[in-house]
Amino acid sequence: MTKRIITAAAGLLALTPCAFAQGNNLGLEYGIFFPSDSNLRKALGDQWVSFGLGRVGTPRANRGRDNLQSNLNFISKDANGNRIFLAAYSLGVTRPLGGDDRGMRGGQVSGLFFSLRGGIAYQDYAVTLPGGRRSGKKIGFNGNAELGYALGQNFVISARYDIFSEADGLRFDGLSLSVAYGLFRF
Repeated sequence: MTKRIITAAAGLLALTPCAFAQGNNLGLEYGIFFPSDSNLRKALGDQWVSFGLGRVGTPRANRGRDNLQSNLNFISKDANGNRIFLAAYSLGVTRPLGGDDRGMRGGQVSGLFFSLRGGIAYQDYAVTLPGGRRSGKKIGFNGNAELGYALGQNFVISARYDIFSEADGLRFDGLSLSVAYGLFRF
C-alpha cells in the first residue's frame, strides 16, 4: 500500500509544472472548514481553519490543457486537548461554466467555474471521542469538488467539499467556504 501511495504522489508531483505553467496567477486561499462528522464537531468545534495555495482564476472554455490545475490545501484545528492537521495535494480539471470567453482578461474568465480533483493527503490527529483517544499520522487519499466564482484575474470565492480516506474510524470530510487572492503571475 505504501509503495502505491509513493508512486501516486510522485506521479502527481511530476504533473505539477503542467498545472502551474500556463501564464496564470498563483494565489493564497483562506477559508472556514465545516466538518461533516458530528463526533469531530463535538470534540473540536463546528468551524476549522482552511488555507491553501493554487491557481487563481478560471481557464478559457476552449483550452484543454489550461483546465489542468493543482491545489495544495491545509485544514487545522486545536481545541479542548484535541488537534487535527490535514494537508491535501490534489490535481484535476477546472472548467468554466457558461462555455464562452466573455469577461476574459489575460487568458482567464471572470465568472462561475467547477473543479474536480483527486490526490494524496497527510492526516495528523489526536482526538478523544466516546470509546477512547485516537491518534496517528497517516498518508491517505483526498478527493474534492469545488464550485467558485472568479472576479477578474485575482480574486475568487468558492465552496469546496473534501473527502478524505478513513483513519482509525475517523472521517475528515467536510465543506470549506473560501476566498483566494492571486499574488504571483507567471
